[in-house]
Amino acid sequence: MKSGARGPNQLPMGIYQKYDERCISPYRTIDFGTIARFQGIPVKLRQPLSHFRAHLPHINIMPSATVKTANGTASRTRSSRYRADEKQSLEAFKAITTRKTSPSSYPTAISIDGNVPTYDAAHFDLGDEDFVKAITDELYNVLSDGPGVYVLKNFFQDDALLDQVNKVYNTIIEREAINGGGGDHFAAKGSNSRIWNSFSKHALEDPDSFYKYFSNPLFKVACESWLGPAYRMTTQVNIVRPGGKPQSSHRDFHLGFQTNEACAKWPKSMHHASALLTLQGAVAHSDMPLNSGPTRVLPYSQTFEPGFMAYRDPEFNAYFLESWVSVALKKGDAVFFSPALFHAAGENTTTDVHRSNNLIQVSSAFGKPMEAIEPLALVDKTWERLQAEYKAHGLSEEVETFVCAVGEGYPFPTNLDRRPPGPSGMAPESEQEMMRRGLKEGWSRERMVKEFGDLREASKAAMPLSHNARAASRETDLVAMRHGKTNVGSTLEDSLAFADWAGMGWDETISPDWPWSALLAPDLEVSLQHTGLQLRPPDQNAPAAATTSGPHEEEDEENQDIINQIAARFGSLQLAPDGKLRYFGTPANFHLFGNNGRSTGGSASMQPRSTRFEGQRLLRSLELDLDVDLALEDHLIQMYFAWHNSCHPVVDNGAFWLARRQQTGVAEEAGLYSDVLVNAMCAIGASHEARYHPDLVTFPRTLAEFFAERAKALLEIELDSPCVSTVQALLLLSSHEAGHQRIARSWLYGGMAMRLCFDIGLQLNTNAYVEQGIMSAAESQARQTTFWASYVMNYRLSFSLGRPFALDGSEITVGKPLADEACRNDVWRPYPQPYTACMQAEGGVVLGTLISAQRISLCETVEPIARALYGNTNISLKSLQELSERSTSAMIKWKESLPSTLRIPTDPYHEVVPQLLVLHLEYYYLQILVHRPWTSRRHQPIPAQGRGYRHARMMCIDSACEMAGVLSLFEKRFGYNRLDVETAQILPSAALILTFATVSHAHSQPQGRSEKEASLALHLNTLFRALDELGRTHLSAREHLDSLLLIQQKWKAIHGQHQGLKRIDVGAGGNEAARQAKRGRLC
Repeated sequence: MKSGARGPNQLPMGIYQKYDERCISPYRTIDFGTIARFQGIPVKLRQPLSHFRAHLPHINIMPSATVKTANGTASRTRSSRYRADEKQSLEAFKAITTRKTSPSSYPTAISIDGNVPTYDAAHFDLGDEDFVKAITDELYNVLSDGPGVYVLKNFFQDDALLDQVNKVYNTIIEREAINGGGGDHFAAKGSNSRIWNSFSKHALEDPDSFYKYFSNPLFKVACESWLGPAYRMTTQVNIVRPGGKPQSSHRDFHLGFQTNEACAKWPKSMHHASALLTLQGAVAHSDMPLNSGPTRVLPYSQTFEPGFMAYRDPEFNAYFLESWVSVALKKGDAVFFSPALFHAAGENTTTDVHRSNNLIQVSSAFGKPMEAIEPLALVDKTWERLQAEYKAHGLSEEVETFVCAVGEGYPFPTNLDRRPPGPSGMAPESEQEMMRRGLKEGWSRERMVKEFGDLREASKAAMPLSHNARAASRETDLVAMRHGKTNVGSTLEDSLAFADWAGMGWDETISPDWPWSALLAPDLEVSLQHTGLQLRPPDQNAPAAATTSGPHEEEDEENQDIINQIAARFGSLQLAPDGKLRYFGTPANFHLFGNNGRSTGGSASMQPRSTRFEGQRLLRSLELDLDVDLALEDHLIQMYFAWHNSCHPVVDNGAFWLARRQQTGVAEEAGLYSDVLVNAMCAIGASHEARYHPDLVTFPRTLAEFFAERAKALLEIELDSPCVSTVQALLLLSSHEAGHQRIARSWLYGGMAMRLCFDIGLQLNTNAYVEQGIMSAAESQARQTTFWASYVMNYRLSFSLGRPFALDGSEITVGKPLADEACRNDVWRPYPQPYTACMQAEGGVVLGTLISAQRISLCETVEPIARALYGNTNISLKSLQELSERSTSAMIKWKESLPSTLRIPTDPYHEVVPQLLVLHLEYYYLQILVHRPWTSRRHQPIPAQGRGYRHARMMCIDSACEMAGVLSLFEKRFGYNRLDVETAQILPSAALILTFATVSHAHSQPQGRSEKEASLALHLNTLFRALDELGRTHLSAREHLDSLLLIQQKWKAIHGQHQGLKRIDVGAGGNEAARQAKRGRLC
């Protein structure tokens, strides 16, 4: 018998499908051809379907509806949808799934195991076109009307490759376990290990093994046999530990993840299509004996058309538990099956087998994949390896397979205004076509990343999405970018009518099964109206409603919902027209009407400008559009992270680098990446480098000024739609401007950053949004870090400039960084490596979170006295002195209570990180700030109280000496050129105090230089040398040093005159009153 032929007692499954596809009513007849008998039941030719219904109950004939035609006659119209409460025929299901697989139907298979065809892929001749066509047809038939599942033995034959990939997976699992990730949607968290989006994470972790793995040509054979070209692959690793429990039987993506009620809303055609748009599979990464629980399957169950409505039925599940089969797999084997096949992971009853497999979901170009993949990051990581393979072997099967796995092969949807089809085609270039062109033309990695990013950017819709779609896109992209997973286990609830979907502006990042139910949780009170998305965290402290009685009680009850909205006190985060989260208080009334009456996409003037397009034109007009080598950018950014961000945390290192690798609107939408931020970081990083670069000609601008000018130019565009990265860039620009003695701009940028914090609601606790899946944990953490960075920056500016700045702490609900040593799980290393031979820096534990918490606490301690000393003209000296005394005691207590890890080690060879030294420099600077106004005798309260001016002078001098000592240690470990610009701003105050001390001591002891004077001079010299070194890149340091030297000469002259007058007075027997008056003028 030929392949695919059936015996006389086999009824082709196509008949069942034709009943449904041709909408046959019970009154029509059809000739199926000659069929003598089927399972012992006579089947006659040209019989009405009522005959089949009576004699073949297992054939599922769906009910029809009676409708009236225009002439009044009745006709039968079959229902287009299943009913949610409709009972499906278990007998029909049993008849379908009791079929037996004939080996003759699948001649290439080496065996039929439990109705499942098994193939030995080691014998596949993929160089034989006839064989490839034959095996493609055979595998297609297995999935379409055959068993629905097949095994490919020896899918991978390279055990060393699988061992390397397993190491990569274990590394990812261990890292995610620290952050609480890794649960799956069937097993309890912690019982199994799951890597969501292992496809992307593998590429970013180990590009070499990723290439070797996904360039396996067998992937292409299996995928194209069912889906054709331009498919999209996603994967998830699942490791089931000994004792792991079995799953319930189910079908898979798309409709397999919905409730019965949700599935009933889709027409039957979509039930059929859902099974055709996806291919499921798994690669065994360990041996899987039967008792370890390899996937249980029920062959032929994919052909049961109402299966998406049936698999949740307990009767069907019970039958599955009686009838499933499973095939033992060896490491490197693979199994592929239809997503409509009833299947379930088995129970691992072993004591020592950790069942490990890489789950595969492959989507048709015409469908939506299960997970969001960001291919740009993958191209960036793997391009050089791919190029090497292409140069060695051309467009081989391996190279072509890898291109198909990584890039989109179908160019739609796209923006045809920006990407019109070429003259010789009807479609614009796809990502896969671009990758092939880049290989043929020998593009560099930098060019490929740029071209690829530009293609994806140009493909985006020009009009902004509706609010609902933007919210969906935003969350889906964030989860994919930072967690590598989507909430595929969530279900669609009745609270969102499917009719609403027609008005949503879906883009290419949205999957139809996006978990809307998470946004509709009642405790979030989220309103998904097309005019705006309101996100309110639950109010745990809301008081109970007061109970009143009166004649209008009933009327008030009717108006209660309305009046509650009017009477609301607290604002919330809401999705603004630009698609970003903004904070609006209730007086703005946005919680009531959002954007009602406002166009979200009509006027181009209302759309935020893009720095990727308008920004380039602006830079060109300012002659700032030089091509900057990505390697130089990366170098400067790493300098920023090593020497500035480590001491003053503003940007999350990991989140930034991940976003930079992607460089798409996904990261920008999340607010974690922008060109403005990149240039601002480069400006700060360049301050630790030479003033000019040999290859990037920026003269007369210094390298730091070049990047700062670019950032300031692009900032004007980004302020149309600011986000977290805008606040971060403003903080860095404030530091840069302070370093160049542009005080007004520094103050302005710092203030703008604080204002924007409240614009985008960074002061709010977002834990509730994270718990409900509205915001990712990474974004929430970035918001917290940025807010407290702005908080500290503005107080630092206020302290150093003596200008008023205050925040009401009651408005701030975002959590502070935890002052918990357990947070220390990273290591700081100096950059670049190796460092300078004369330096002793070796690195140490990162103390960023711990230091941030202590710095905030110190700011809160100093703020009341700093504001009173330098801004309050109405407070009495008595009250001021008492406040100073309390503040000083609190500051000393703060220092004494520092944990041992935040104390400067006495051992000169002990590891120390720069951020620890900077924290102590700040503490001693603030001691100078608090005591400085009390150093004059004339500023003491009357009657005298407190410790007096001599104590204040001593505290200032001692603190300045301590700062010099810390600076000396910093110089030995790292060098003065690694001091950050913020720390450079506090050194002049210490130098000023020591200038006074050295001058006054020199003239108070004219007989000779004392040991104390020598020590003071040494400390002053340390500060002067630091300012001199910093002055090479920071104009403010150079100007401060010049001013200090002039002040030193002036004060020496004044003291010299004073000493001359003093000798004259003593010689002439001058009166004591005159001498006291002269001294008073000097104090």
